[in-house]
Amino acid sequence: MSEQNYEQRSLKLLGVTARMQTLMINQNITPLELVNCANAARAMYLTATSNKKYELTGLFYCDFCNRDSSEKGMLLVAGLRNTHICSECVDICRETLDKKRPCGE
Repeated sequence: MSEQNYEQRSLKLLGVTARMQTLMINQNITPLELVNCANAARAMYLTATSNKKYELTGLFYCDFCNRDSSEKGMLLVAGLRNTHICSECVDICRETLDKKRPCGE
């Protein structure tokens, strides 16, 4: 494929993906370990850049879809380590698990 068909950001992301795949192979890192590392880095970034205004207003975000708690009808459930999941993402997870369960359980 021609590189001119891609936006600059897409090309950058493709390069990052290729480097991550190489790193996984060379360092014998599993995809789960890489995801856990990314989640830890994201949590550290959010902690370092958190704005006190959000803490005072009680504005929280779903860690899966990034919707905020100010949206009408949004219900967030808090978890460990300041994680949150909205009711819509819970429903999606429930549907996914129901599809993966063997019949009769």
